Amino acid sequence: LEKTKLNALESVEIVGPVLNQGKKGMVEGWIQNQKLTFTEDLGNAIQKHDQQLALKVFEQCEDPNVRIRALMAAGRVNEAQKIAQESGVGVDWMSTIRQLVISNPEGALTTAKQAAKTGGNIYNIAEIFLSHGRIQELTGFLVEHMKENKTEDAQWQTKVLELNLPKFPQVAEAIFQMNIWKLYDRKKIASICEGLQLPKRALENYQEYADIRRVILNSSQILMNKEQEWFDNYLSKLDSENLLNICKDLLRQHRQNLQPVCRVCIANAQRLGSQNIIKAFESVGAFEGVYYFLGSVIGNNQDPELVYKYIEAAAKCNQSKDVERVVKDYKNAYDPEKVKNLLMEVKLNDPKPLMLVCDIHGYIEDLTKYLFKFNHLQHIEIYVIMLSNAAAPQVLGTLIDLEADEKFILKLLSQLRTGFDNNDLVTQFQKRNKLRLLESWIEARVNESNQSPALHNALAMIYIDTNKEPQNFLTNNPYYESKVVGKYAEEIDPHLAIIAYKKDWGNCDQELIDITNKYKLFRIQAKYLVERKEKELWESVLSEENPYRKDIIEQVVSSALPDSKNADEVVIAVQSFMEAKLNLELISLLEKIVLHSSEFSGYRKLQNLLIITAAESDKSRVMDYINRLDNYDADEIASVALGEEYQLYEEAFVIYKKVKKYVEAIDVLLNNIESIPRAAEFAERINEPPVWSRLGNAYLISNQVSEAIESFLKAKDPSYYAGVINSAQREEKYDLLTQYLLMARQTTKDAMIDSELLYCFAKTGKNVDLENFLSNPNSADLPGTGDRCFRDKLYEAAKVIFVNLKNNAKIASCLIRLKQYNAAFESAKKANTPKTWKELCIACVQNGEYKIANAAGMHIIIHPDHLEELVFYYELYECVDEMIGLLEQAMNMDRAHVGIYTELGVLYAKYYPERLLEHIRIHFKNLNVSRLLRVCERYQLWPETVFLYSHYDEFDQAIQVMIEHSPFAWQHEQFVSLIQRVTNTDLFYKSVIFYLEE
Repeated sequence: LEKTKLNALESVEIVGPVLNQGKKGMVEGWIQNQKLTFTEDLGNAIQKHDQQLALKVFEQCEDPNVRIRALMAAGRVNEAQKIAQESGVGVDWMSTIRQLVISNPEGALTTAKQAAKTGGNIYNIAEIFLSHGRIQELTGFLVEHMKENKTEDAQWQTKVLELNLPKFPQVAEAIFQMNIWKLYDRKKIASICEGLQLPKRALENYQEYADIRRVILNSSQILMNKEQEWFDNYLSKLDSENLLNICKDLLRQHRQNLQPVCRVCIANAQRLGSQNIIKAFESVGAFEGVYYFLGSVIGNNQDPELVYKYIEAAAKCNQSKDVERVVKDYKNAYDPEKVKNLLMEVKLNDPKPLMLVCDIHGYIEDLTKYLFKFNHLQHIEIYVIMLSNAAAPQVLGTLIDLEADEKFILKLLSQLRTGFDNNDLVTQFQKRNKLRLLESWIEARVNESNQSPALHNALAMIYIDTNKEPQNFLTNNPYYESKVVGKYAEEIDPHLAIIAYKKDWGNCDQELIDITNKYKLFRIQAKYLVERKEKELWESVLSEENPYRKDIIEQVVSSALPDSKNADEVVIAVQSFMEAKLNLELISLLEKIVLHSSEFSGYRKLQNLLIITAAESDKSRVMDYINRLDNYDADEIASVALGEEYQLYEEAFVIYKKVKKYVEAIDVLLNNIESIPRAAEFAERINEPPVWSRLGNAYLISNQVSEAIESFLKAKDPSYYAGVINSAQREEKYDLLTQYLLMARQTTKDAMIDSELLYCFAKTGKNVDLENFLSNPNSADLPGTGDRCFRDKLYEAAKVIFVNLKNNAKIASCLIRLKQYNAAFESAKKANTPKTWKELCIACVQNGEYKIANAAGMHIIIHPDHLEELVFYYELYECVDEMIGLLEQAMNMDRAHVGIYTELGVLYAKYYPERLLEHIRIHFKNLNVSRLLRVCERYQLWPETVFLYSHYDEFDQAIQVMIEHSPFAWQHEQFVSLIQRVTNTDLFYKSVIFYLEE
């Protein structure tokens, strides 16, 4: 072994003992080091001890058949197929499966599946598994390869189920659940399932109704208890006729099946038809089934027949509560006559459902007769007292017709108070001539403070009929209906009717007019008209179409109006005469009442009427009436006078002035008479704030700003401050505006007022007042006002405001404008912004303050973005030396940047070119060479240009400049040094020619 490789026999002989001693690692080493000859015998010897190790041997055998069989046995079918293809050897699937089914069933199954994929006959393969009793492998193989349900699959589908049902029911159940196989012998399998007490699978496979019926009836309890949901669904799939027959059989078998049957019927109600289901239940006498079924499906169903059937079933099952519920909830979905007759026929122990039906559908008379016939007087009481008070009048009327005992009727009455129509009750008794029977009951109700008009009407009629002090009752009782009682009393006593009509004041006008006309009672009618004070009633009576008009006017003029002590009555009567155009009667009546009668001379409405009448007919008399009369309605008369129709403006002014309504008076002067001078004179005389305020607004509208402000100050009225501010600023009346704003600020807190007052202080130079203002609490917009002062060049005031705000940047700006540069420098230090430093620096440069400018500039030049602009201003104000000094000083700073060196070079180029070359040589690394080159070329500084190009590695450009500007830029040594670095060949030739010429 150490020197060579063992032959086949030696390999087999040595491996056996070594493995028996448990030295598997030694064998693994020999195999790995190729010390053994790999044969099928060697693999078989190792296979007894280790399958995987044997597989390694088989894989290295020269014989491809050996390798193929080993890989197939290991389930590595694809590799085996690949070797077979490469070696040209065919795979004997069937032999391989037969070998493996004994030693490795799982490998046999894997191989069988691969064989089937390559076209092997699945039925021959199945025979191998079946012949060796490998049911599980057979099942697994066929389940996977018989999914297409071919005709030849039928017997094998049946065989697999037949083998698994007794021994492996879970496997059979899984196959059923997969629902793939369709061609097995269903009847045979169903029979096996039935014998094994598997009714669910038996029913799924039986097709004949007789078989289905047998299984259901034999296993109904199992199905209902263990497979309830499935059983319900199964039954729901039967055709309607068979399902109904099954339901009947189940009900006949045992009443315990009622609930499941009801459940199935409810689920299939739409398909089976409610009527068919009801008939099925009724055919076996299962009214409870009808009750439960309809109770579940009726829902919002409004089918009268179904509702009736449910009521019938509930009644026969003595379910009174459900009957009550249905007759109430489905009152529009059943034939009330039919239900009423049913309930009367069934005679429930509790007649409440019958009461409800009759009450809802108006069979109160039938109900009363039914209850009275069977002597259910107690239930009559319950119905009237507890169930339906509203039916009491009809019930009592029917009891009277049935000649019930009056004591019972009075007993019912005594228990009734409210809940019914009193008018109906009175009508029921009145039409039966039994109204007197109610007298005691009505009086009792009246004593209980019952205010029902119907009861009081009835009592009034009783008193009128019995002459029991009817005048007193009609006069003092406020609850009866005048029209009803008056109509009743007209034929008995018209005076009683008039009392009744007058009692309902204003609502029986026409009835009273009609009865007084009918019985020629014009004096009473005239007095009523005056007292009534209703224009529409007057209009109808004074109409030319009224045949009794003359008689009425005569009574009004002669007695009714002269006897009246009520001014309103007189006014309405007078107005009605005016509207009726009774001019002759009106004139004399009006003068008599207003000008000569002390009784009404001071009455307001009459005075109003007199003045308005004069305005309409003779305007010249209005002023005289206004001055003579004292009790008219000033606002109303003034409003009329100011109307477009009359335009009596002076009269309106006099009215308002007379009643001391000075604001309205000055409004007339300003808006109607349009005389501001008269208004000013009036305001001086009256001297009241509201008047001054109105005058001030008028001045403001007419742009008389000074006068407006003075008026508002006298009025102490800040309400127009916005308009005053705008007008005063427009006219630049800042002193007056200051006074106004100080006044306004006392009562009105507003940012606009404080801001404008602050601006006025600034505008008028009152900086002390401004500082005092800022030291106290205020609501001014300080930033906005400060900016506004700054824009308007009020720098001192702006500075004070910004100091208050501690805005150092803006303080510095103000100080700069005030030329206080030292103070500005201190504020700029606090602000420390480039913008502020730049503003200070430029201002100082402009004004020759170079020291401060230099100090400020040091804070700017460290910012590259601002440096060019700063240089521009220094040059603009011809301060180049100061700028150069500043830049030279800045070069020593830690924050010195390229821009500083470059800009200094630019200034040297412009103003001191003799200093530029030295600057470039010293600070070349800190320069912006491109910019400085452009400047040097612009100012024709050619030596400096050559130096920059040469040190910028632009040797070609440097030579070109020396050639083009040789009088200024030529240096022999420099030229010789640079020419060696030129890369342009043409420039070489050009340089040689130039050199020779030079």
